[in-house]
Amino acid sequence: MKYKVSVIIPVYNVENYLDETINSVLNQDIGFEDNVELILVNDGSKDNSEEICLKYQKKYPNNVKYIYKDNSGVSDTRNLGYQNAHADYIMFLDADDKINNKSLRLTSKFLDKHREAGFVISRVKFFDALKIWHYMDFRFKSHKKIVDINSDIKYCQYHSTGILIRKETIKDTKFDKNVKFGEDMKFMAQLLFNNGKFGIEKNSILYYRKRKEGTSAVQTQFRDKSYYINTMRDSFKFILDNAEKRYGEIPLYFKHYIMNSISERLLQRKLAFDIKDVLTDKEFKEYTDLYLYMLDKFDDDLILFQSRLSLNHKYYLLKLMHDKKFRIKKDINYDTVSFNEKSFKIKNTDICKLISVKKDDADVVFNICVNDYIFDVKVLCNGKEAKLKKIKPNNAVATYLDVYFEKIYQEKFYELRCKLSEFKSLEVLANGKKTIFYTSGGIIKMNTYPCRCKKLGTKLLVFKKDKVVSVSRFIMIRKILYKIRNIIYIIERDGISYTINRVVGKIR
Repeated sequence: MKYKVSVIIPVYNVENYLDETINSVLNQDIGFEDNVELILVNDGSKDNSEEICLKYQKKYPNNVKYIYKDNSGVSDTRNLGYQNAHADYIMFLDADDKINNKSLRLTSKFLDKHREAGFVISRVKFFDALKIWHYMDFRFKSHKKIVDINSDIKYCQYHSTGILIRKETIKDTKFDKNVKFGEDMKFMAQLLFNNGKFGIEKNSILYYRKRKEGTSAVQTQFRDKSYYINTMRDSFKFILDNAEKRYGEIPLYFKHYIMNSISERLLQRKLAFDIKDVLTDKEFKEYTDLYLYMLDKFDDDLILFQSRLSLNHKYYLLKLMHDKKFRIKKDINYDTVSFNEKSFKIKNTDICKLISVKKDDADVVFNICVNDYIFDVKVLCNGKEAKLKKIKPNNAVATYLDVYFEKIYQEKFYELRCKLSEFKSLEVLANGKKTIFYTSGGIIKMNTYPCRCKKLGTKLLVFKKDKVVSVSRFIMIRKILYKIRNIIYIIERDGISYTINRVVGKIR
C-alpha cells in the first residue's frame, strides 16, 4: 500500500518515553491507517523498548514496520529506516519527542501546495525539564511561508527531527555515522545544498523533550571527545568547505549557520570537570585549530551582529580573528558602542552584572561583577565613589568558557557594603555615562526588568510594569523569566531589601 508519509523513529533504551511518542503519530488527524507508514528501528536496546515496538506492530500490522539491528548509533539507525521508507514525504522523529495531532496533515498539505520547497519545518517547544519555545521561534512570528537561503540568512534550520521532507530532496543524502553530535546539522545543510528553499508551518508543533535526569545525547555531549573533534571537523568544517566549493564563496546563510553553533559553545556554563580528562594535548590543539580555521572564514560584521553574544564574547572573538591586534573604541553614546567605527547596541550587563543583594545585620551587601577591561567603570553609592572589596567568584556565579576553556573575559568580582539605613542609590558609570541604576525605593531596575513593591497592611503587593499582581503570580512570572534570562528580583519590606529565592520562589 502506498502511504503519504513515512515516519521513522530510531529506538534506543527509551521505554519510558516511547509510548508517548508513538501515540503522537497514531493520533494524527490525517488518518493514521490510511496515510502513515511508521518505521521503528531498534538500535540494540537493552530495556523493554522492543516489547513496546512489537505491541504496536501487532496492533497495526499494515502500518507499523519493526526492524532490529545491533547498536551502531542514531545515524546508521535513521539511514536504515530511510532505506525501508516508501512514502513521498519523510519525517524523522526522535523516540522521546512528540508532534501535535495536526502536524502531518498540515505539513503534507504545505508540500502538496508549494512544490518549490524541499521540506517544511514546525515550531519547536521544549517540555519536561524545560517548558519554553525554541530560541529560533522568531521565524514563525512573520507571515513568511517560503524561506530562501539567498535572502533569509538568519532562518537557520539545524535539526532533522519533526520536519517533513520530500524524498526527492533527500536523494542519496545520508546521516554521517562518524558525527555523533551535529549529524543533524550536516544532514540539513546537505539538503539545503540540494534545495535552498523550505517552508514554515506555524501550526505544526514538535515537542522536544529536555530530560529531567539529563540523559539525552545533547545533555551528555560535553564529556565526549567527538563533540570537540568530529563535530567541528566532520560537520562544521565540512559545511563551510563544501559551501565554498559549491558556490565559489561561502554564502552568508552558511556563515550564520556555523556562527550560531560556535556561539552555543561560547555560551556554555562552566563545566564540572577538567577538559584534559576528555582530550589529549594533541586533540586539544586540533580542536582549537579547527575553531580558529572557521573564524578565519568570517568577517567582523558576522561577529558584531550576533544577538545572543555579549559585548565581551564579541570582543574576544574579534581579538582571536585579528591575532589580538583588534582595537575597540572606548566610547559609549547612550546605548551604543563603536568597534572600529561600527556602532551597535550594548546591554547593561555587558558592563556590570549585579550578582546578589542581601541583608547582613545592619548592612545591605551588593555582590557585583564589573567588566572594566573595555570600559572605564566607576561605581557610586549614594552619589559617592564606592569602596569595592575584591572577592572570589563562587560556584553560584556564572562564568563562561572560551575556546581554550578558560574564562572568556576578565571579570572582576566585588563586594560593596552600605548601612541599610543610609542606602539611597547605587549607580554604575561607564566612561562617565550612567548605565545601571539601583535604588532603595520606587522602581528598582535590574537587567532592564522593572519591579517595585510595597507593603500594604499584611499583604505584599507586587507591581509588575504598573500592574498589580499577587505574590504567587509574581513568583510564577519570575520563574518563567528566569528560564530565559538570569534575573534577580529585589523587593522591599519594612525598609529592608530582599531577594527572591530562585529555586522555590520564597522571600528570604
